[in-house]
Amino acid sequence: MPTSIAVTVPDAGWRLRVERVVELDAEVWVLAQLRREPVMAAQAISKSETTIPVALPEKKLRVLVAGKTWAWANEEPYEFVTSLDDVARRAGPVRMLFPAMAK
Repeated sequence: MPTSIAVTVPDAGWRLRVERVVELDAEVWVLAQLRREPVMAAQAISKSETTIPVALPEKKLRVLVAGKTWAWANEEPYEFVTSLDDVARRAGPVRMLFPAMAK
C-alpha cells in the first residue's frame, strides 16, 4: 500500500494534507485537502506531496481530494471533489483510522 500521495499543482504554493483516513467494508478512503498558501511561490507546475499518517489495511484504496481550483485534468488516479464534508456524509458508517487534524 502507498505511504504517500502527490498531486500536480499549478505552482509551488500549494499544500496537500491528509485530513482523514476511513475504512469501509470493501475500501479505504484517504480524504485529502489542497490549499494555496498566501506566500510567494515559484510559478512552475509542481507536485505537492504528503505522507499517509497510518498503515493502510489491504483493501481497495480510494483517494479523494478537495480544493482543486484549476481546469486541467490531473493524471493522478484520484477523485477531485468539492467538499470533504460531503464525501464523509456520503460514506455512512465508517471506522476512523486517522481522525481529522486540528485546524
